[in-house]
Amino acid sequence: MTLLCMPDADDTATLPAAAGSTFSAGIDMNPSGAPFGLRGMCLWAGAPALTTTQLPNGQTMVYDLQVATDAAFTTPVTQAAAVIAQTGAGGVGSAGATGKAEIAPQSSYRFARLKATGSASIGDCSALLATLHARE
Repeated sequence: MTLLCMPDADDTATLPAAAGSTFSAGIDMNPSGAPFGLRGMCLWAGAPALTTTQLPNGQTMVYDLQVATDAAFTTPVTQAAAVIAQTGAGGVGSAGATGKAEIAPQSSYRFARLKATGSASIGDCSALLATLHARE
């Protein structure tokens, strides 16, 4: 039996400039249209370090992994809520972080994206990128 393996894929999301959410463009986790391999799919998220100006004490930047059956994300489903959560503390912002979620084999969700949501009083983080990496 031959297993079809998807090559690694990467995506980025520009972080919000103020309170609210931004999204990455999305990754087609199955460009060939064939069923996922026996191992399913792993999604890795990466968040950059944020300064105290960008993430003041008590403010948060939360990252969710979303999946959908279509590239437009008409009806997105949160696969992993708060896969990364950064909170400003100690007057130093927050260190960079990573998180992981898995999608089961034969999942009907073909597309994945990263959602970054900043709380009410974050600073401008729009010069920074969060990353999403898909690997079978």
